[in-house]
Amino acid sequence: AALFPENLPPQWRFDRRDEFRRALFHARTGAQLAALLFEFRNKALGMLAALEEAIDKGVLVGVRGKAPLKQHYIPEVGDEVVFVRSGHEAHLVEFDQPRRPWDCSGRPHAVEPCVVESVVPFRPIPVYALRKGKPGESDNYAPILRTNPFCCVRLRSGAKDQEGKADSVFHVTLYIGASLPDFVVKKSVFDDVLDLAPGQKVKMWFQTETRGKSPKTKQDKKGGNFYFGKVVTNSNEERQDPWECVKVLWDDDETGETTDVCPWELFSA
Repeated sequence: AALFPENLPPQWRFDRRDEFRRALFHARTGAQLAALLFEFRNKALGMLAALEEAIDKGVLVGVRGKAPLKQHYIPEVGDEVVFVRSGHEAHLVEFDQPRRPWDCSGRPHAVEPCVVESVVPFRPIPVYALRKGKPGESDNYAPILRTNPFCCVRLRSGAKDQEGKADSVFHVTLYIGASLPDFVVKKSVFDDVLDLAPGQKVKMWFQTETRGKSPKTKQDKKGGNFYFGKVVTNSNEERQDPWECVKVLWDDDETGETTDVCPWELFSA
């Protein structure tokens, strides 16, 4: 519960939690401790039990079933993947993707080959923000939206550090259906798309109908669109940071503006 406070009822989080911690700290007898734990079980752990039930029933969209329409990659145990540090940093600052306690930071390499060791799914959680009270009322936190379902993914890195050691383990959070590109990419896909050349015809899948422009599209039966264009530049020649390293000019775009995308978002057209 300390790791997943969003799964607790708001009245527990804001009205009772601090008081409970003080009471737990000052408990001196077994009876006092047992009474506090019984209270916590009744008021808080019911939410966590519901979470486990949801996981067992496989109701988490995109985790036990098919991937969302934007074709986000859902890793499985044993998959060989590539972790992209700058992409992870971009995800961490998204308001609707609150950082989880296990999320790593400051990885030593811009790109790391990894093996997936575990994938633990979780249901959506509320995102809280400070809500100003009326005159005479105190400010309080209130849920303003819910996240998408998400996974805690444990990765074992194959990259070596400055001392020549490898096989470090770290954890990241993948929000299913996030608006940003994936930062954990299947290695076979990653290797195939790094050499996109200027002038190459490509297409990109979007669930929505527009991307701020009006490029040539082809409606898909699943409710999305393939956007067609060509590669203008690929700045990942030195294999340093592939995040949004490809500039694409969309067909029939009269503005002449390009869009920065990740190479693993693109398909050959």
